[in-house]
Amino acid sequence: MPLAKAIEQNIFPDACPYVQDMKDYVGSAVLSDEAYEAVRPQLKKSMLNNERPEWVSPSHWEKFASE
Repeated sequence: MPLAKAIEQNIFPDACPYVQDMKDYVGSAVLSDEAYEAVRPQLKKSMLNNERPEWVSPSHWEKFASE
């Protein structure tokens, strides 16, 4: 799924660093913490191949990249 579509559909949980700073973003209750952790390595690899989106704070992006 393209990243923009995943954001549009509120796929990420609120605590995900990728959407955490996005104004008015409400995360999906469908994706549990366990499910997020299961897909997190693939998401991280995909996201870090791109530049930091403007809505993600540098500190959250750095934290996400280093975890």
